Amino acid sequence: MIQGAIFGLEGVLVDAREWHRMAVDQALAEFQIEVTEGEHEMLFDGLAPEKKLEFLFWYKNVPRKWQEKISQLTHIYFHNLLSKKCAVDVPTYQMMLKLLACDMKMSVCSQFDRDEVGVMLLKSQLTHFFSTSYCREDVIEPLPHPELYLRAIEKMGIPPEDTVVIESSDEALMAAEQLGAHTLALKPSEKLSGEIIEHFFEIQRIAGGVIEILEGIAELEQVQSEQQYLS
Repeated sequence: MIQGAIFGLEGVLVDAREWHRMAVDQALAEFQIEVTEGEHEMLFDGLAPEKKLEFLFWYKNVPRKWQEKISQLTHIYFHNLLSKKCAVDVPTYQMMLKLLACDMKMSVCSQFDRDEVGVMLLKSQLTHFFSTSYCREDVIEPLPHPELYLRAIEKMGIPPEDTVVIESSDEALMAAEQLGAHTLALKPSEKLSGEIIEHFFEIQRIAGGVIEILEGIAELEQVQSEQQYLS
């Protein structure tokens, strides 16, 4: 039975990836560098912010003397966008209320900085739903290393096999699978909803019932085999 849920933040609970992309574009424009929509989607989408910029600097052959300034500007512009655009999403809030009513332990993990995570949770009014939150500053190893999710699972006190990680990033899902946790993968354009959550848990419930039936059959066959042997 799944007792705990770990949510990705950007692209899962808060649609922050588009805002980060806007911040990157705004910072690059200061240096007359342009990244097309196709390049963002095909090459950089789903990468952690630092990895995205590192890859972009290499791909666009950005001079090293500009890189630190572009990183600083991206952070500033992104923080400003969060302050302006991040707000409560009513369906998401209602979904979290339902999960909380089911005594689901919940944590949130993000590849953004602590201050950015704080702004997103505060502006979307989701802070109080989570017993813990972890960001890239809380771990040594970046994704796809599973340290980020391992920290959250250990803090919740729930085995990985009783936990689901809800994410849209391939690296994040790979990390969760390494731990043996269940995963609920969202498509990049897909918005998390109560219906998706309910469908996932229904599948898990049915799968658990099937396993119980199979185990019952195996046990019955074993008993019948032993009875035949004794007779």
